[in-house]
Amino acid sequence: MTVLLAGFDGLDTERISVQLREAGFAVVGASKDRQKFGNKILRCYLQHDKAATPVSPKEPEVEQVAAVKAVGEVAAEDISKIGVSVITPPPVTLGVLEELSE
Repeated sequence: MTVLLAGFDGLDTERISVQLREAGFAVVGASKDRQKFGNKILRCYLQHDKAATPVSPKEPEVEQVAAVKAVGEVAAEDISKIGVSVITPPPVTLGVLEELSE
């Protein structure tokens, strides 16, 4: 599993290349709002024929893909084989990272 975080120091292109080789993706912070980055990233994966699961505590589906409420709801056997894109405010991101480390 790779976890890609966008930060103030920019994006590491080598980590992005590794991320894009994953079998599928979870997009934490996916939103129905097409102006938000969570939605843009989810659409990018889908437009490039990548399997992607939106993670949203508020939405049952995003871009016509069934969503899960928490990253822990992605099947345990799959979580080690996917990339996780986290597009959330810092306090939420910390909780997501703690959940992934369990």
